[in-house]
Amino acid sequence: MWNRLRSWLNDLSLSDPIERQQGPLLQVILLGLSILAILALMLTLATNDTTDQAKLLNVSSLIVEVILYPICLVLLRRGRFTYAVAIAIAGLLISNTILLIPKGLNSNWITMFVFAYPITFAGLLAGRRVLWLTTGLSIICLLGIGFLGQAMPTLVGYDAPGAMFSASMVVIVTLIIGFLGLAFDRFGSALRDALNISLQREHELEHVRESQELIITERTAALQHALRDVEQRESHLTQTLTELRASQQVVQELSAPVIPVLAGVLVAPLVGALDGARASMLTGNLLSAVEQQHTR
Repeated sequence: MWNRLRSWLNDLSLSDPIERQQGPLLQVILLGLSILAILALMLTLATNDTTDQAKLLNVSSLIVEVILYPICLVLLRRGRFTYAVAIAIAGLLISNTILLIPKGLNSNWITMFVFAYPITFAGLLAGRRVLWLTTGLSIICLLGIGFLGQAMPTLVGYDAPGAMFSASMVVIVTLIIGFLGLAFDRFGSALRDALNISLQREHELEHVRESQELIITERTAALQHALRDVEQRESHLTQTLTELRASQQVVQELSAPVIPVLAGVLVAPLVGALDGARASMLTGNLLSAVEQQHTR
């Protein structure tokens, strides 16, 4: 079952090589965020720790996440990596902005760093344009909440009425968010360059591997052709040797002939030198002919 799930997670129809590297991780992140959003929504509905208006905003922000993250997952499964990342970033911006409305910027300045999440998401998975757009929108949302908290405290920041608003802290956090966007821009550019170099090296290695396979195939074909030539030559040599041995046998038989001339009479002419092998063959041929011809 785990192998099937792993195969399903890795089965993404993405054409861009960098997106193919980032797609499985983004899919796991979207699945985790969807599960966390559902659990947080159930927990928020089950508790009564905040006011009804704050609880309504919390539920609204979680509903946004519960709806958008599965949509991002479906888009990713269909090969729309850029759209999935953009919608996920938009969901984080909307959800974080809604969460800051009850508290405003008065209660705890650390809560203003919730906008670091979409910036991080954009810096790691999106391009420079999406990153700087996310950074600008985060700063606009932050400044908008601060301005509305001062102009309309009954709508923004009503859950922390006694806290003081610090404009200097907003400026500091804005600068920090801008610096964070710049840092992720540099880091994302370096990461994408490293991935491009890695993919280029991989393509070069693949080209070298294909060249080596082609050379090996050609050398193998040449070697097989040479082996076939050697086998043919060996076959011809064997046939020639067989014919030579047959010729030698005929020559040897002709060198010690036994000729029947009349009934019961044989003639065995002796021409040339008579060595031991020829004498032995003459003797064998003569005795065999005597037996066959019934020679007297």
